[in-house]
Amino acid sequence: MARIRFENITKKFGKTVALKDVSFDVDDGEFFVLLGPSGAGKTTTLKLLAGLYKPTEGNIFINDKNVSEDPPYNRNVAMTFESYALYPHLTVFENIASPLKAPGRNIPSKEVKERVERVARMLKIDQLLDRKPAEASGGQKQRIALARTMVREPDIYLLDEPLSHLDAKIRYELRQEFHRLEALKGVTTVYVTHDYVEALSLGDRILMLDHGEVQQIGKPREIYEDPANIRVAKQVGQPDINIVECVTRVEGEKIVLMPKNEPTINIEISDEAQAAFRNNTYPEVLLGIRPQFIKVGEIPGSQIFDGRVDVYQVLGSEGVLNVEIGDLNLIALTSPEDRYTHGEEIKVYFLKDRFYFFSPENGERIRFS
Repeated sequence: MARIRFENITKKFGKTVALKDVSFDVDDGEFFVLLGPSGAGKTTTLKLLAGLYKPTEGNIFINDKNVSEDPPYNRNVAMTFESYALYPHLTVFENIASPLKAPGRNIPSKEVKERVERVARMLKIDQLLDRKPAEASGGQKQRIALARTMVREPDIYLLDEPLSHLDAKIRYELRQEFHRLEALKGVTTVYVTHDYVEALSLGDRILMLDHGEVQQIGKPREIYEDPANIRVAKQVGQPDINIVECVTRVEGEKIVLMPKNEPTINIEISDEAQAAFRNNTYPEVLLGIRPQFIKVGEIPGSQIFDGRVDVYQVLGSEGVLNVEIGDLNLIALTSPEDRYTHGEEIKVYFLKDRFYFFSPENGERIRFS
């Protein structure tokens, strides 16, 4: 049973600031995901929690005990590294058992055997116990590394990009496995990934990091549907959200958005946005439109644009359409059964009540309530 609290943590390596004033809490038994691009500070956060690094400023608490200066062996945490870090000269059994045989741990051989075999069965690698890691596949090696973490039965699991080196099919299978593992349920887990699909699939809550700073903390649906800023919006979603630089202008009784690089187009906005733009001064905005909210066709009451197909690809369960509207090039999602050819003329409309608006100065979300 463990609760975690990061309190105003800053970590510097010389003049480089890896984390800046990071604060968050992880509840007992929560599956907490650290999401962000490469270099965001995710692994640094995990190593601080593990005790491999000490904070430059701030404090780390586990169950209300300040462990900022405590060595790793006093924290009862277990960490799986991005690289499998398996001992090539040891068998799979010996690799998994190694944390139980560390100095200072006097666990009877019978119990070691029982715990190794139990976790190996759970992860479906019990048939590999007498082999060397070189005889295992990539997915099996990841399970071996995870088993070595789980066999300790720690208070906290720390999982650093555990699926990053695996192909898409095995990543999918292991994500399903994480949902099934009883050993991960009820044990506080901090999971690091750059893959938003993993984050949305696994996390009870997600902390979005970028440039060493907290961008947003929330449940998966909140992070996706209600991004705090443009960095979060771009990190979560594939294909990327469309971002259009716009100026606002009054046209009759309405306020419309005019794309900077396509001044012949006026984009209508929702009534809610109309009211907000009248009450505040937003001379320029960044308009965000997720690809699934750009539709091909015509619907009564919608603003219809003349578009031209640039590129169309069918990617599994969806079609990805690059459409040109004047000088704008936007990405839309379509049914995989649709077919479009380069240069084809089409009609396009936007779901304007699903627009996002961001400040061009700092990228923060412009909210209307």
